[in-house]
Formats: sequence, structure tokens, C-alpha cells
Amino acid sequence: RTMHDLNSLVHFSDLARAALTQSEPELLHKSASSGSGTDPWDFIHLSHGEDIKRRVEDWHAASLQARYGGKGSGLIYISYLGIPTRDGFIIPTVLPRMNVHTTEADRLDQELMRHVGILRDDIARNDGRNLGLGDPSAPLLLAVRGGSVFSMPGMLSTVVFAGMTDAVAEALAAEDEWFAWDAYRRFLASYSAAAWHMDLEELDLVEKAKLRHGVDLKIDLPGMAMREIVEASKQAIREAGHAEHLDAILQDAELQVKQAMRAVHASWNGKRAREYRNIKHLSEGWNTAVIVQEMACGNRSNEEELKPGMNEMRISLTGVIP
Repeated sequence: RTMHDLNSLVHFSDLARAALTQSEPELLHKSASSGSGTDPWDFIHLSHGEDIKRRVEDWHAASLQARYGGKGSGLIYISYLGIPTRDGFIIPTVLPRMNVHTTEADRLDQELMRHVGILRDDIARNDGRNLGLGDPSAPLLLAVRGGSVFSMPGMLSTVVFAGMTDAVAEALAAEDEWFAWDAYRRFLASYSAAAWHMDLEELDLVEKAKLRHGVDLKIDLPGMAMREIVEASKQAIREAGHAEHLDAILQDAELQVKQAMRAVHASWNGKRAREYRNIKHLSEGWNTAVIVQEMACGNRSNEEELKPGMNEMRISLTGVIP
């Protein structure tokens, strides 16, 4: 009920802001130019319990939902309640709101990778797993998602399995061939949609493979068939004119994460997102947070049956609270 009321309050505030945009633009501009007193470099890590506790219990602080978006604040509350989920960090909404993502792009790249390093160290300390971005022996795979203050379902970009390269896929395939190539396929599909607005799903590569192999379900395809889908996806991307960009990211896992973050920020001003805000009478000023979180690999079978009271470290929570 509390989360529902918070969401209603944010929606009401946004309608008020939209009204002010029309009736009192000078007042609104003066408020926006102050930057809301928020540090654009105030990234927050989900496993930093004391920092989470301090922020949630500071009733005089700025709204966590306004600062870290709906998904981001949902993950913060999940961490505050001690409910396990995959570790990650959140880049605040005020950073693109102040246009820092374009005026200080180089520093943003450096800060992004510094916080990926902090995340890697946190995972090693908390879970005993020494992961590395682009490391085939122990790859760190990330989801990079947009999350506005108010709900914009499907409007903002998401890149899954960032950190996937040929070498990483080959190493993962030695353990689980189907999972490795399906994960690679998902990375290519999500990255293509975010970076190039290219819908690989329209090619029906999976459906065609199912027909060739005479199976009804994707999970029944052999691992080699999933690899063929990956290669066909790459070929389609190259034929669409993105060969140089594709080759660059597949050799550089860090570049994947940087470009994924840029795609999330850019998606705020995408045509569909602007039309959605116009239809819903939502203001343009909120912008989006960026959630960088370790992949839970939902395309891999759970190691235990889903049931009440289970060890939730084996599953994932996304921060979306309906």
C-alpha cells in the first residue's frame, strides 16, 4: 500500500509539473536550474547496507524515487528490507537531467567503470566469486536498464548479458552449451534494439531453427542450433551496416557496458518514449536512472524448485513493484 501511494504521489506531482510547464514556465525553469541539490555522481550500491539504511531512514532527504527512479528505488527498498537479490548499482536521474552525460562524457565513462570495479569487489567479498568483465574463466555479466521516476513500460532501453564476447561464450559453452549461446543471442538482440533500433526478433531466427530441427520449444533446440542463431544474428547486424561497431564491442566488454549506458540515456528522448509521455501527460524533465546489476540468468534452469521460503539468492528481483 505504501509503494502504491508513493507511486500515486509521484504521478500527481508530475501532472502538477506538466501544468506548471504551461502556466508558469519561468518558475519551473528556476526550480530545474538548481539541480535539486543532488550530486550527479551520487551512485548507490545495493549491497552497501549502512549507506542504504541511512538514505531510507532520512525522512528529510530528497525522494529516493525521484533520485533513483521507480526500479532503482524499488531495489533500494528491497535491499533495505534484507531481501536478497543480485548486486548492482544505480546512476541517479539527476545526472542526465543536468546534461552531465553529454558535457562530462569521459568522466562518466571513468566513473561507470570505477563503480563496476566496486561491484566486482563487493561480489567477491559477499559471495566469494572473483568475477571479471570479459574474463572467460569467470565472466561478470550485467544487465543495464533504464528506470524513470514514473512507469514507462517498454519505452526505455535494456541491455542484458553485457560483457558477453566470443571467448566468454566459448568458455560458458564448455559447461552449458545451450545456455551460453542463448545468452549470447539475448545480448545481441537487446544491444541491437538499444543501440541501433534494430529488431532481430523480426527475423524469426529461433522459429526457423525450431522448424529445421522439428521441435516445439526453444529449450529443445540443441546447443549448436543456438550457436547458428548467434552467427545469423551477427550476419544480419553486419548487413544492416553496423559491422565496425559490432566488431568493436565484441572485442571489448567494457565498451559494451559504456555503450549500453549511453543507449539507456538516449532512449529517454526516443520517439516512442516522447509519444508515451505526451499521451500520458507526463513531463519531460524527470529523465531516467540507469540500473547496472549482475545478471540472474533467467534462461538457465533454477537449481531448486520455486516455492515459499526458498533461498532467494538463486533467483532475482528486478525492483519493479506492481
